[in-house]
Parts: sequence; structure tokens; C-alpha cells
Amino acid sequence: MVARKKMFVPAAKELDHSIVENVSFEGMSDTDQEAVRKDLPLLKAAFAADRVIVTRDDKLPKVLRKYPQWQKVARLIRWINPEHDSPTSIENL
Repeated sequence: MVARKKMFVPAAKELDHSIVENVSFEGMSDTDQEAVRKDLPLLKAAFAADRVIVTRDDKLPKVLRKYPQWQKVARLIRWINPEHDSPTSIENL
């Protein structure tokens, strides 16, 4: 399908990778740093693809929104929690 140009494959942008990699952990508590480091591959994958994360865990977005240096990362990702969000949010993917 890709060879016939019937399927769109988004290209990863260099800017997207630098957003996650260049953010500092200064001023964060140890537990918050651990939570972000644990899910760092998930964040990088979201920026390399379509910036959507579907998860039942609300801890990471809450931690990211607490710290100014990580707020831009949290804003650029579309967070979907299948337990709390409406079924249409998953259908719109």
C-alpha cells in the first residue's frame, strides 16, 4: 500500500525528537523524575509518530504539567484515557 501511495506515512521531524531530549529534570522530585524516565520511550515514540498516547495511567500527564519545562511536551501530545474519555475520542483516531 505504501508503494502504491495509497497509505500516508508521516515523516518524523527532527524538531520533535529534540523537544523530549532537551528538557531538563532540574527541580523535579525523585519520584517524578523516575515516572518521566520510565515513560520516556513512550514520549519519544509519540513524537516520532502521531503525537497520540492512549493509556489508562494518568500519572505521566499530571507530572509533566506540574513542571514548566515539561508543559510544552504535555501540550503537544493528545492524551486519551479509554476509561474516562468518550468513545468518540478513540473513534476519531
